[in-house]
Amino acid sequence: LVANIIPPQHFRMQETLPNGRRVDCLLMLPEPSGHIAIDSKFPLENYQRQFSVDNESQKKLIVAQFKQDIKKHIDDIHERYIIANFTAQGAMMFIPAEAIFAHIHAHLPELVNYAHKKKVWLTSPTTLMAVLNTAMSVIKDHSTRAQVDVIKGHLTYLSKDFERFEKRMGQLGKHINQANNDVSLIQQSSTKITQRFIKIEGCEFETLDDPLKEVED
Repeated sequence: LVANIIPPQHFRMQETLPNGRRVDCLLMLPEPSGHIAIDSKFPLENYQRQFSVDNESQKKLIVAQFKQDIKKHIDDIHERYIIANFTAQGAMMFIPAEAIFAHIHAHLPELVNYAHKKKVWLTSPTTLMAVLNTAMSVIKDHSTRAQVDVIKGHLTYLSKDFERFEKRMGQLGKHINQANNDVSLIQQSSTKITQRFIKIEGCEFETLDDPLKEVED
């Protein structure tokens, strides 16, 4: 899930934190957000066991143990993965299935409240995707703001380039117009030369009042 949404330079798997603890995933978010630790070592055993026993009293014991497992896990995440001046004020517990996530919220609301107090955010595959998309928006926004000066500089250069382009385009237009006029004059001369050859060939001579003026025209 993380690799599909977050660029590789913004997360690390099995990262060792400043306190020596190793977290399953660390989201490397810009300030002031702070890095966010994600723990995925969810205790599944007692959750699965409660659906495999028929004895009601035994089932209650398993449910109680499951609640204890989750509470201890919340405490561990709070203690290990929330570090002042390094991480955000909270960390995430990844619950591997939507059914378990829904079960906890529907039947064990006291655990949800306890997690909130401990700054541990419970996430399922769906809710984690929402969190990751939000994190990606933070990353993009920070990257854009960090590049504002660079973007402004490039826009300034682009403006100057366009001014030069416009000036050179005007000069080219003048050259094209001049060339067009020159071509017209050449065509006139060519027509006169052709007509002169035709007259000479047909011995059609005329008296020239001013030969030089005739040639200049």
